[in-house]
Amino acid sequence: MRINYSEFLSTEAKLRDASVMTLPVQKGNISLFSGLPHPDCFPIKGLSIDYLTPDSQFKKQSTLSIKDKDGEAVQGNVYEALQYMDSKGTSFFRKWCKQHIIDFHEPSYSDWDFLVEAGATQSTDAILRTFCDPGDIVLTDNFTYPCFVESCKPLRVEIVPVDVDSDGVDPKQMDEILQKLTKKPKFYYAVPVGHNPLGYTMPLERKLEVYKVCQKHNILIVEDDPYFHLQLPNEDGTPAPPVSSFFKLDTDGRVLRIDSFSKMLMPGSRCSILTANKTFIDNVLLYHDLSIHTASGPSQLVLFSLLNQWTSHSLKDGTDKTGFTEWITNLQKHYQKRRDILISAFEQNVSRELCSWNKPTTGMFLWLEINLDKFPNVKAEEGMGDSEWCVYLEDLIFDTYLQNCVALAKGHWFMVDQSKLKVGFRATYAFAEEDLLVVAAERVGTALNEVHLNLYGADI
Repeated sequence: MRINYSEFLSTEAKLRDASVMTLPVQKGNISLFSGLPHPDCFPIKGLSIDYLTPDSQFKKQSTLSIKDKDGEAVQGNVYEALQYMDSKGTSFFRKWCKQHIIDFHEPSYSDWDFLVEAGATQSTDAILRTFCDPGDIVLTDNFTYPCFVESCKPLRVEIVPVDVDSDGVDPKQMDEILQKLTKKPKFYYAVPVGHNPLGYTMPLERKLEVYKVCQKHNILIVEDDPYFHLQLPNEDGTPAPPVSSFFKLDTDGRVLRIDSFSKMLMPGSRCSILTANKTFIDNVLLYHDLSIHTASGPSQLVLFSLLNQWTSHSLKDGTDKTGFTEWITNLQKHYQKRRDILISAFEQNVSRELCSWNKPTTGMFLWLEINLDKFPNVKAEEGMGDSEWCVYLEDLIFDTYLQNCVALAKGHWFMVDQSKLKVGFRATYAFAEEDLLVVAAERVGTALNEVHLNLYGADI
């Protein structure tokens, strides 16, 4: 299906012209044009990083020295990382990113391109500004990443929520909503793998259904996928086959994909990749030219140097694994162990009568949902409606968690439709030490029992 890319652009995007300060200078010219500092003015001539080595199963460190030829920052990686650079990203890091996209997400059409950006939140902002005007509509799951909602609000972009089940967004309800809307939404925003906050991973069949609905109504898909490489091993310990991304399934050029280095390497790098059809990338690039230019050059240099060092690593057993793929395998086992510790602790310490929880196959979050049948509205006689009761109860449980020295994220922070009769909490097994995950589960169980006892005079 061929789509008219230009019809999706915002007024702001259509008004943007290429900056004259980005015009290329012909090779061989003596440049009196660009205000580039001379490399002699850069006080940094090289970098050194200590990194975990694949040969040691990432238990031991080695040191990598990063310098240009002959130790002089005249041309090459160090100089390029410290100088003003192409708004698409540094040439060396772009080579790694392109191969990464080809290896995992290469789509069915050829006219695609990508940008290195300053983290997934900045990528989301760039997309909203490039495609949405005030008053435009976007779709997303009824439970979604709060920063997306918070980014839409000041831009006056309306969010229409769609219900989800254990496999993700409901394509039938999405289709029904799109048929009823008098104004076509610009896109559907998805966190399809290791969903934040619900922890589900959308299977291939569901993605194909959702893609067909978006084709039918000619809307875009924004695929925010920071947890793609955190797909946990199977129960028998074998690697789970990676799910296909929306971008890999894309035949029309309607998917904009956001990859992030925050969860698979380090959040402080503030680096992400935005991949889409070339027309969309060219228009986001115009926004970059007058805003961030690209992600930090030194961050790109450190990431590239580490990943390039890992990529050059080969195993003695002759397999085609690289240090990067080994790191991902190591990371997946790490999160699987933590998930299992927390779930086992929940099973031993938290009442299944009062709440339920899922067992995510990807990412770092599980969803704990309160059983409202065990927490009936005791303030109905005072005029409190059921949706208000859900907010009240969630606040009460949250405060009791804090009193018991354990913190979870409130479900209503992630809800687009605040009137839904749901009470839940997002729990992460990513950060706390393993022994403290068990302590946290004990405190969650104690807190829930306290709330129930105080409300109804009965213990569970």
